[in-house]
Amino acid sequence: MRVPCPQTAQTAASGDLYIGGELVKNWGWVRSTERLAAIDVQTNQFTDRADPLGGGLLIGYKFAPWANSVIVSPFASFDFMNSPVNHTFAGGSYLGTTANFMGTFGLKVGPQLGQGVWLYGIAGVSVLNETLKINFVPTYSSQSAWVAGGTLGFGGAWKPTVLQGYGHPVSLFAEYHHTWWQDANFDTPTASPVFNYTFARQDDVVKIGFTVDLSTPPPPASAPMYWKALPAK
Repeated sequence: MRVPCPQTAQTAASGDLYIGGELVKNWGWVRSTERLAAIDVQTNQFTDRADPLGGGLLIGYKFAPWANSVIVSPFASFDFMNSPVNHTFAGGSYLGTTANFMGTFGLKVGPQLGQGVWLYGIAGVSVLNETLKINFVPTYSSQSAWVAGGTLGFGGAWKPTVLQGYGHPVSLFAEYHHTWWQDANFDTPTASPVFNYTFARQDDVVKIGFTVDLSTPPPPASAPMYWKALPAK
């Protein structure tokens, strides 16, 4: 009687490094609050939205820590935006904030399904560089600010068969992110020296893009090996 030898199981430590690119559609929301600097009394508050387009890069690593279909992927994304959200007054004056750069560092976790489909949830911490602007014609003031935030979202990736013949697997993905940012402050700007301004921002982002696995593809599975069992007594 021939008995097949057991095949070596995929280890939990094995994984794939990947890089990619993405288009970013951003719906930004900003609440701008004006206060008298001397007595800290609120004098105005405005809420505004805008929806510009940007782009970015990402890098990550996928692995199966429990040796099953659940994939975990630490990742970092770097998005370059020109995302202004302004409140405009009669005569052309305005105040607001422009998002210049968004970076997110986090995890994607979810099941790997059939046909090369991966569904996942997203959680991470983010950083935003923005320009705070007060333009009360004819005087203009601006200030750069860095703020931190928290990001939650979900997404899915797919490996189309037509893109798998180039030496490294290629995936297409689509994701939704929502980020809550810390407030950014602009106190007594030259354009409005008796007031302080606080900008509270949130962003809803839809990303579509691609990733390329950089790890060496695994060798094809070998035929099972057999050994001869001892005869039964």
